[in-house]
Amino acid sequence: MYDKPLQTYETRLPSRPTPTWALVLINGIVALGLGLLFLVSPSATVKVIMRFLGLFFLVGGFFSLFSIALNSKHWIWKLIAGLAGIIGGLIVMEHPMWSALLADATLVFVLGILGLIIGCAQIIQAFGGAGWGIGILGVIFLGFGLIMLLSPLVGAALLPFVLAIFGIVGGIIAIYIAFRMRREEKVSA
Repeated sequence: MYDKPLQTYETRLPSRPTPTWALVLINGIVALGLGLLFLVSPSATVKVIMRFLGLFFLVGGFFSLFSIALNSKHWIWKLIAGLAGIIGGLIVMEHPMWSALLADATLVFVLGILGLIIGCAQIIQAFGGAGWGIGILGVIFLGFGLIMLLSPLVGAALLPFVLAIFGIVGGIIAIYIAFRMRREEKVSA
């Protein structure tokens, strides 16, 4: 009686490959660019990034206040979030370097703890048979974490350069992965 297979919504849609490799490529280019900017001009890059962060807080604060007119449920929390976003955004935009110092101190502490955790985990993996390469990385992460926690001023001073290295290396790796994804996509198509 029915000689056609049952069609669902998904089978009627034309299948188009999603260009995820392009998103990875863009991410890699941006990371590489930010890494180079942190390396060439760390203070100017920090100022620009903090101004964008301030603008983000400011716009988010206005959206929170505007959302009260659309939906008044939990209006007090929206009002508090909106005012905090606007005040915080204005402070960060007016004093980007002061804000960067506070952000640096917090980030140095968080990166120090992460360095200790990652370093210990990688050293344990190395003794478990994962290889000496991961063990060396574990020791580097452990040393990095200890420096950040024991000497936060040195960590804060080195943070733009550490971010530069992470941006450059991460950007190059992401660009490589993007081209590899593209090549594999062409082969499978």
